[in-house]
Amino acid sequence: MQLLTARDVAGVLRIHEVTVKAMLREGVNNKGKPDFLHGFKINGKGAWKVRQAELDRFIERNDVNGVEE
Repeated sequence: MQLLTARDVAGVLRIHEVTVKAMLREGVNNKGKPDFLHGFKINGKGAWKVRQAELDRFIERNDVNGVEE
């Protein structure tokens, strides 16, 4: 399993890292809802982590333009 940082996700989606972190916070508040980007912090602290499979699912589910799979 590959874990990505918010910076990694920002690079793939071609958006700012701050935007990714906001999306991840929103995803925490909407657990189980597939349209949101879900990630986690180890022990609730530190840097955000996103599973590669979660990012792939998010891209597919949201029909993100300009991102090559």
